[in-house]
Order: sequence, then structure tokens, then C-alpha cells
Amino acid sequence: MNLAAATSNDNAAVDASLPFAIGRGETWENSMVRIHRYAESFLVIELAGAGKRGKRCRVLSLSRASYDRSTVSRWMDRMAVTLPDLGDLDSIRRLISDLLVDFPGEINMTESVARGVDIEPPCRKLHITTENLEVEATVGDVLVACRKDLTNEPRAIVRKKTDARRFYAWASDNEAAIRGMTFNALVCAAHDAGISLHVWCAMD
Repeated sequence: MNLAAATSNDNAAVDASLPFAIGRGETWENSMVRIHRYAESFLVIELAGAGKRGKRCRVLSLSRASYDRSTVSRWMDRMAVTLPDLGDLDSIRRLISDLLVDFPGEINMTESVARGVDIEPPCRKLHITTENLEVEATVGDVLVACRKDLTNEPRAIVRKKTDARRFYAWASDNEAAIRGMTFNALVCAAHDAGISLHVWCAMD
């Protein structure tokens, strides 16, 4: 058996442009891992600590150790189906490690660690609603609304995309505390965390 056969599965013969395979230049993710396919390599990022300060995300870089482009292309197409099917970094690492036992030197696997705050979290919308306020946040957009002051209807948004990312990470880490805050307390807490918010009244 060669490496190509060892990495095949029931879907291996299916064209890699189909939805369940990662196309060239595309990114696939679930709640646990993000996989990006480059021309001749894959980047696999663990997402458990993504977007969080003080956390770390393990990273794998995978490529076929061959100068033959057709060999590399076939391997990439097969792995484009196999990696999403495995679904988490530990399973992917285990598969590659097992293959390297039988086929030493035929796959390049580089392991590293990234800061969680530098990795975009999985695409999940943070939604917090209490008697005092409502918060909707993603890594690209933030809206905070006061639910108590119905006369002025205070609102807050981030000033820059980098602030949205910081707010998302901060709010994800402090969701329990935010549920006990007033609108003004949240604005002050975000400022203390280095996040710039623009505040205005919707009734103006």
C-alpha cells in the first residue's frame, strides 16, 4: 500500500470542489478546528482558546513531501475530504502521526502555538439580554443597547474593527459579569479593558 491509498476513504474519488471537500484557497471550520487549504498545504488551527486572552491555540501545518505536482495534487484532494471528516486537531494529528510511522518522511507536519487573542473565534454571535441591557457581538460588529432608559435609549458601538475583536474576546470571557452590569457600567468596564466605544442616544 502507498500513501495515496492509505489516505483514501469512500469519498476520496469525489471531486474536491464538492461542498464536503475543502476547495483550494478555502477555509472550513466547526466549533473545534479551522482548516485552510493553500495550493500545496493545509493549516489546521485548534479553536478552543480562539479570541481569548491568556489562552493558546495549537496549530498544525501539513504538506506532502514530494516534488511531483500530480502526487501533491492527488494527496491534497484526498486530504480535503479526510480532514473535515476527522473534525478536530487531535484526530488529525493522530492520523498524520500514524501515517508517518508507515511512510516516514512522506508528509511534512509542523506544530506550533498561537496566542488565542490572535485567532478569530468560530463564527458565533454572542447575545446577552438582561433587564438592564442587550448585547449583540461578533468578531466584526458590536451593538450594546440600554433597556432601562426608554426616554433616551442609549446605544454603544465599537469605533474600529479591532475594537470589535477585543470586545468579543472580553465579553466571551466575562459574560457572567456582564449579566450583572448596567449599561453605564459595561461602557466603563469596556473602557478599562482598552476597548473604545462610541455612545449615543437613539432618540436624538
